[in-house]
Amino acid sequence: MQKIKIVTVGKLKERYLEDAMQEYSKRLSRFCQFTVVELAEKK
Repeated sequence: MQKIKIVTVGKLKERYLEDAMQEYSKRLSRFCQFTVVELAEKK
């Protein structure tokens, strides 16, 4: 099984982006291992 990892800098602030990420995660989970890693922003 393939693995897909999406790395983001900072948290997703907009609700529509969070909803989209959840939808893609649900759809892709049948075909691959899908994870999202959120890194803290450097100030």
